[in-house]
Amino acid sequence: MNSERILRFKHRLLPFVGLIFLLLGLMILPWLTSAKTLNCERGTGECRFSESSIFSEHSVVIPLATVQEAVVDRRASSSDSGGYVYRTLLVTDEDRHQLTVGSSSPRGPHDRLAAQVNHFLSDTSESELSVRRTMGWWGLFFLAFPLGGLFLMFGVRNISEAELDVVNGQLHLRKRRWWQSTALGRTLDVEEIEDVDLENRQSKNGQTRRTVLRMRDGEVIPLFGIATNGKGPVRRRDQLISLLQQSPQFQGPKHGSHHQER
Repeated sequence: MNSERILRFKHRLLPFVGLIFLLLGLMILPWLTSAKTLNCERGTGECRFSESSIFSEHSVVIPLATVQEAVVDRRASSSDSGGYVYRTLLVTDEDRHQLTVGSSSPRGPHDRLAAQVNHFLSDTSESELSVRRTMGWWGLFFLAFPLGGLFLMFGVRNISEAELDVVNGQLHLRKRRWWQSTALGRTLDVEEIEDVDLENRQSKNGQTRRTVLRMRDGEVIPLFGIATNGKGPVRRRDQLISLLQQSPQFQGPKHGSHHQER
């Protein structure tokens, strides 16, 4: 078959964007998996304060007699909404240890943690104390960075091919990921293709578009699953129309007859 009847489209930047997200996720992974643990035993007269993450762990032994109290520290939030964020601190004669991972709001959980520690310090009938704090549900939110990066790198089919079979009046569409040797294919009858168009979508960063095939039965078949901005979707639409016009079965609009860049 003539090579002019085969088109290959690529989203070349998607794997690199995914790599950036993945690297960002790996950079914050120690923070996402960090935990603070305080274990005190009245019998030994010691407290062990530990800070751990997926890559490291550090602990320090604190004499129970040097522990003064647990307090809640308030700071102004750096977000646009203003307000305050809080953290719980263990105050000793020589240092202050943060018992929570980062600062957060509301204040309630910090007050309860400080009250639990202070109750142990004041009630000599309690023999031991064990508290542990992690990122909690916030960690799942930030996991979107590495997981999204992996999806963009390996999950999105960023290569699409369109091959025109003039003899049989068919268009073969194949989609694959950059690392795959085999593609997910579909064969369309050219006479059933009504138009090649742009599908507009609204996002936070403005309007995005993707190239689609509109079938006479109302089905819409996207060339790629994702929408982008720029000239790419327009260029792919025009190239597909030019390809289909080589088939006498294509009854869609002539190239540029009513399509306008929107």
